[in-house]
Amino acid sequence: MPPIGFVLFSLSFCLCPGAIVGYFNQRLISFLLCLYYCWGLNGSGLNSRSFNDQWDFLFRRFSFRLVYSVLKLLVYLQTNK
Repeated sequence: MPPIGFVLFSLSFCLCPGAIVGYFNQRLISFLLCLYYCWGLNGSGLNSRSFNDQWDFLFRRFSFRLVYSVLKLLVYLQTNK
């Protein structure tokens, strides 16, 4: 499970998109973080208990890395215009 700070960070995107990032592509980031929160943290969707624990772990790791990579790319694009 990710740190509580990341959970609160992703929830803040779901509840008030744009309040934190401002100049980023808010809809894309909000969608990705809400998707990660809904699928990766609360045990529903693709991460239900019917899946093997190993696949569960791999999906969580992949989804976290995907969101992190997109955020890094957006920061890079915004700072190097």
